[in-house]
Amino acid sequence: MFQPSQDQRFPAGGGLQQPARVAATVQAPTWGPASARWSSPLGGKFGVLAVLKIIALVVGYFAALIFALFVVSFVRDGASTTALFILVLLGSSVVMGIGMWAFVVSPLGGRWDVIGWRPPARSMWNLLWQIPLVIVSALVVQIAVIAPFTSAEPAQGSVEDVLVGTSLPVVAIGVILICGVVPVWEELFFRGVVFGMIRTRLGRWGGAALAGCAFAIVHLVAVGFPYLAVIGFSLCIMAEWYRSVVPGIILHSVNNALVAITLLTAAAAG
Repeated sequence: MFQPSQDQRFPAGGGLQQPARVAATVQAPTWGPASARWSSPLGGKFGVLAVLKIIALVVGYFAALIFALFVVSFVRDGASTTALFILVLLGSSVVMGIGMWAFVVSPLGGRWDVIGWRPPARSMWNLLWQIPLVIVSALVVQIAVIAPFTSAEPAQGSVEDVLVGTSLPVVAIGVILICGVVPVWEELFFRGVVFGMIRTRLGRWGGAALAGCAFAIVHLVAVGFPYLAVIGFSLCIMAEWYRSVVPGIILHSVNNALVAITLLTAAAAG
């Protein structure tokens, strides 16, 4: 007959002994298979619905903004183009933040780290060579693709036409938004949400290519598509390599600053 003393769960002193728990050692994944890297819970129906809800929220904001501007136009003269641009940047930044919190972060327990807002897994000193490499590569691709289709004649219109009637503080606010605010939510959305969702189906490289093209398309600058696509693709790979969107935010901010400086310099020279 089986005796309780024969069962290891019953020590000699009596009582049920719980099996010993073995502490699991969690090691940060290294650059390897896509499935072992950017562990995002955004795949499947949840990810698709989250992206669609955020897009719908942004579209609703722009619809309300256009309606408001239409109403205001009957009351007073329209505001400057730069002021309207700032309103679009500021409003869209707030709306995108609300959308990502409501439809992604909050349902996942309030964890921003699931969309890449976390400390980088590698040293950010690598940005010293990555930022120049990415920007120069994007410029080379842009020139190689666009140069055969551009004419030698200067384009009609200029940046200074947009800045007419705009005060210096308004321009400064616009530069701060472009360089300091927009890169944050764009990286969280395009790299954290969109890339995090697509890569669960297409893997690292396919997800980076598709998310990079989506990033370029939404900027609505057809002539700059090659440049923006390379930047978007590179930012996805950086997010994967660092396991964080923070380094990408820095690269994005530097890129936007260079573009802003170039445009403002061209306006001053004109």
